[in-house]
Amino acid sequence: MRNKQIDVQFKFVYMNHRGETVEKAVRDSGIPISSLAKKLGKSRRHIYNLFQYHNLDWETIAQVGEIIKIDFTDVFPEFKKQIAQKSSENSIESPIEDIDFWKNKYISLLEEYNKLLKK
Repeated sequence: MRNKQIDVQFKFVYMNHRGETVEKAVRDSGIPISSLAKKLGKSRRHIYNLFQYHNLDWETIAQVGEIIKIDFTDVFPEFKKQIAQKSSENSIESPIEDIDFWKNKYISLLEEYNKLLKK
């Protein structure tokens, strides 16, 4: 996998808003939002909603990074810590209390439910 370098200015301007950072990286990659949504199995609206989340969850950031071939650990130092922590933990994760996580979860479940209704 080829990693693109994200310039230092980009890193410092956007590192406090994960959604905006991911959006800028996606747009800079040249991959269309519809293509990204299809690869993630989500709607375009869902992707645009992700860009609004200040504290976008690490799993989603990793998935997007894998698709657009960008290593976000350079941009988000805490992402590196999160990966290290997950690899060292062998037990079940503790409940996540981040409101953005639950919003993402709700949107995903709602989209799956809508797909089932269409069938």
